[in-house]
Amino acid sequence: MLSAFIAALRQLNDPAIKRVIWWVALWTAAAFGALGWGLWAVIAGLDFVSSFDFIPIDWLRELLVWLASLVAAVIGGLVFFLLFWLLFVAIVQLVSGFYLDRVVAAVEARHYPRLGAARSLKPLATLAVTVRFLGALVLLNLLAAPFYLIPIVGLAAFYLLNGYLLSREYFELAAMHRLDARQMRAVRRDHRGRLLAAGLIITLLFSLPLINLVAPIVAAAAMVHVNHAMSGAAAQASLAG
Repeated sequence: MLSAFIAALRQLNDPAIKRVIWWVALWTAAAFGALGWGLWAVIAGLDFVSSFDFIPIDWLRELLVWLASLVAAVIGGLVFFLLFWLLFVAIVQLVSGFYLDRVVAAVEARHYPRLGAARSLKPLATLAVTVRFLGALVLLNLLAAPFYLIPIVGLAAFYLLNGYLLSREYFELAAMHRLDARQMRAVRRDHRGRLLAAGLIITLLFSLPLINLVAPIVAAAAMVHVNHAMSGAAAQASLAG
């Protein structure tokens, strides 16, 4: 299991995957840049001057306007960083959904060239899987949030829930290039424990600052190896044919 993630990390210097990393980083930065600009526009649109027109003393009115502007700027900054902390993983994962098909193709080209070309998927198909599981991830984590407050139990619940969801998502992203829906269900049924272990590692990667920027890419690459190990090279070759 760990060998799959080690192989995925080693392939981060692959030119095709490097391009994906750069695109994900740029689009993520653009998303948060737009968010910051929107908050700044809201703060800049606040009219603090007219709010203190009733104060007859000029210096006091100017001081209150300055203080109100400062407080608004500080609150805006705190809101931005709070949203950054809450939305970073979701946005990175959503942006990565446009490019994970390229990651899977790069891993297969380097490590499994004898299997032939995998089934080509439209970017929207890959993105649909990402969005579907991202919605489930957000909803189920919100429902489970009260349990997260319980010491030890909350941590275990967080990793088990997200490990299960992330393992399913990235397994499907990798397997749908070679397997149909029936075959994917069969592999998941026969290798529940192995997939959960992979999901726990993926959840850990998403929990680490900076590492979570490339976590979707590493997860997709690693799950290609996990999928091939579980499905068997012979079965994959026959499907490719």
